[in-house]
Amino acid sequence: MKKEESSGEGRTKLRRKQSSPPSPGARDLARPPTITDIYHSAMEKAKNREEEAEEAKEEEEESEEGKRLAISMATKATSLARELKSIKSDFCFMQERCALLEEENQRLHDGFAKGIRPEEDDLVLILQDSVEEKDDKITRSKQELQQRSIVEEEKTEVASDKKDGDIDGGMLCPEAETES
Repeated sequence: MKKEESSGEGRTKLRRKQSSPPSPGARDLARPPTITDIYHSAMEKAKNREEEAEEAKEEEEESEEGKRLAISMATKATSLARELKSIKSDFCFMQERCALLEEENQRLHDGFAKGIRPEEDDLVLILQDSVEEKDDKITRSKQELQQRSIVEEEKTEVASDKKDGDIDGGMLCPEAETES
């Protein structure tokens, strides 16, 4: 209520604030809910709980799938790293053996130039053939090692791309790379 003085009489008049009629929402709040309203409200709550449970289950399944994928990729990478280490070791051994045979071959060539007996000439040819075969084996092994490295890098890239596309929300870190 507001007070207002009238201009001539010195009296105060009380003027009532005009109120608007109650809105339909206010009337609804004043009346108690019906059984139908209670039923619909309960059904909505149950539906929301079911949807939340389904979403949580889907997220958990995606997480488990991502974990299994990460574990299998780590296992495969470890296996390939061991195999690569073994191949490198074999390759180094073949290089050392080839170097020794080349030294021996060089000594035989030097001896032949100084006058080695003719029957030993066949031995020199056999050793030269042996060295050439070893060189060929080393070259093939080197090429095979390079091809395997390329294939494994491609597999890792494909697996990483697939993982990025399958798992939503970045559940795994694709930044981890396998060392060559």
